Amino acid sequence: MSSETGEPIVLADMMLRQATKRDQVLAALFLLVFVGITLASARFDRVPATFIGPFIPICATLWGAADLLTAFLLLTQFSVNGIRAFAYLGSAYTFSGILTIPYIVFFPGLFFAGPQAAGTQQVSAYLWLDWHLVFPLVIAGYRIYDPNFSRRFLSGEHIRAGLRNGLSILVAGAALTTAVIVLFGDRLPPLFENGHFTWVYRDAFAPLAVALNGGAAIMIIGTSRKASLLQVWLGVALATSALDAFLNAWTIGRFTVSWYVGKVETLTTASVVMLMLLTEVGALYRRLGTMAILDPLTGLRNRRSFDEYMIWTLGHRRRPELALLLLDVDYFKQYNDRYGHAAGDVCLRHIADVLRESLWRSVDLVARYGGEEFVVLLPETTASGAVEVAERIRNRVAHLTIPHAASTVSPFVTVSIGVAHATPSNPADGANLFARADGALYAAKVRRNATVLAESIGSAPLVAEELQLLTHD
Repeated sequence: MSSETGEPIVLADMMLRQATKRDQVLAALFLLVFVGITLASARFDRVPATFIGPFIPICATLWGAADLLTAFLLLTQFSVNGIRAFAYLGSAYTFSGILTIPYIVFFPGLFFAGPQAAGTQQVSAYLWLDWHLVFPLVIAGYRIYDPNFSRRFLSGEHIRAGLRNGLSILVAGAALTTAVIVLFGDRLPPLFENGHFTWVYRDAFAPLAVALNGGAAIMIIGTSRKASLLQVWLGVALATSALDAFLNAWTIGRFTVSWYVGKVETLTTASVVMLMLLTEVGALYRRLGTMAILDPLTGLRNRRSFDEYMIWTLGHRRRPELALLLLDVDYFKQYNDRYGHAAGDVCLRHIADVLRESLWRSVDLVARYGGEEFVVLLPETTASGAVEVAERIRNRVAHLTIPHAASTVSPFVTVSIGVAHATPSNPADGANLFARADGALYAAKVRRNATVLAESIGSAPLVAEELQLLTHD
């Protein structure tokens, strides 16, 4: 495999997984809402709105923080898996987030007043224009370079070097861009004069921003047959950025109704990918939590989960009665030897299905304890009730009629079950209850295809021949 190409590793799945139909519909509806808002507010391009002093500091701080948090999530993924798409997208968001700081500082009337404010009008306008041009160019450029968003580094040293160098270039580039605009802004074409945007801004630069952001959005999602979830919402972010630029091209100046709406759309551009990433991180944690408690073969709880539930049940059960079933597949080693391990896995899945279907209460728990051994915990259950459940399981497994020519007890797969029961007069902690169930299973495995209750073992002692048979299984 090439050092730069290949399928993304599992850790990248949360952001590179293919978007479902539901994801696409949700993104389309989200975008349609903003298109409607944009078209409606464009009618008020010459209507002055109430001057809200804190609006820009609050709104710009929010979109700057959202940009930087999105960049952090993307660059963190790059540091883990080396997929270059995360590095480039994270760089685009980092650049936008950094430029927000001088945008706030030089926005007219916030830190500079009087004659000084006139000089800062061009600075903030050029900073806004800068990130609305650079952001789509970076994303579109990477889309051309890596259409499937799959190129990656395999070397950890290359990943670390890429992060160091990339962040250094970003910070230096943002600082240089700000310095050039601040120092030489008076030599650049004016974008804002006498409280209004100039024709250069409205008729040239803002339409260019619309074209670049809209074109990048089409490149990201319009040319992909199977767009990923990340691509879909990145396309939405670019589209809202284009809508923001459209309103800026349409409005006559700052603090009109359409200008305010445009700034809210800038916040949306910065936030939608971040919200998607955070949602996927939450989903990933839920999947990891599920993986931690489930057996991957059967889908039942695993041993660790069972042990924790048993400890909790012993400490919190309302009634002292508690039953434990320990189940083992008869002659399972011989089954694997004859039919193969793949067939053995299928057999265990069928038995797991029987166990699930045989338990009718939410408080009951079944788990795969290891190999061909399963365990069932039945809180608030009498001894006769536990034996009834065990017999239900044993009979249902036999009725599966899974062929087992290597068995000496039946032509089909069968199970043996040991049952232990705790009562107020015969209490047991977890270890004692399990030991009693294990002893009952030991007796049941001598007879095969049988259920044995722990309390009955003493009345029917095992004979030497039975013990010898058991030791050879």
